[in-house]
Order: sequence, then structure tokens, then C-alpha cells
Amino acid sequence: KPQGVCARVAIGQVLLSVRCKDSNSNHAQEALRRAKFKFPSHQKIIVSRKWGFTKYSRPDYIKWKSENRIISDGVNAK
Repeated sequence: KPQGVCARVAIGQVLLSVRCKDSNSNHAQEALRRAKFKFPSHQKIIVSRKWGFTKYSRPDYIKWKSENRIISDGVNAK
């Protein structure tokens, strides 16, 4: 008898991504630490070096934003 919903997850696959301000980083990490007890096996909490969900690193994004080389595109950037 089915008990709930499940998903096949590969080793190394990202389960959750959270974007927040740097001032709330500690709260987000603590929330993810508590949430990982709800999943079987081991999980790692990794703080990205990228800016938000973009493919650009934090220093590059800040520098390029001041030079108007980056255009905001919703949650991403061009």
C-alpha cells in the first residue's frame, strides 16, 4: 500500500536551492540543516560562490553591475 510520494535521486544531485540576502545567510543555513534530517542518507549544505542563481561569481557580478555590463533578467542575468 503506498504511503506517500517519492522521487528517484542520483548521488550528487541538488535537492534544494535557496537564495537569500547575505544578512540572512545564517538563518537559511540553519533551516537547511534542520530540513536535512527529514531526508534519508547524508546531505551537504554548500554555500555557492555565485551571485544568486546566475552563472557569475560574486566579485565579477558586482564589478560588471557597476559598469552596466550585466542586465537583470528576473531571477537571472544577461
